Amino acid sequence: MEPMQNFRITTKNGHHIELDLRRTPLARFECSFSDSEPNHAKSDFVRIAEGDTALEAFSTAAEGLSIRFRTGNRPDSITVVDNPSNAELVSVAEQRNILGREVTVKLNGVAQA
Repeated sequence: MEPMQNFRITTKNGHHIELDLRRTPLARFECSFSDSEPNHAKSDFVRIAEGDTALEAFSTAAEGLSIRFRTGNRPDSITVVDNPSNAELVSVAEQRNILGREVTVKLNGVAQA
């Protein structure tokens, strides 16, 4: 089975996003996300980023989501990222470096110091 990492993202305005990071058959990495507005059904997964490394794909995806939230009708920002199935491809420390200290990064539902 190809390596994969799932992220559950929560924003200041209550958006819930699932981000999947996986290795492709061509030995690259891609991130896909599913967005759900509060009180709405979850959308299908859409590819948002890819890269030669897992870190590159995650960084590009995080930047794209941040831009999307800043420029939307209702400005928003990422507040929590949970890694419900461990951090196999991008470590908690790497996530924190990309997202900044104002974002709470959790591992299996527990905030990491």
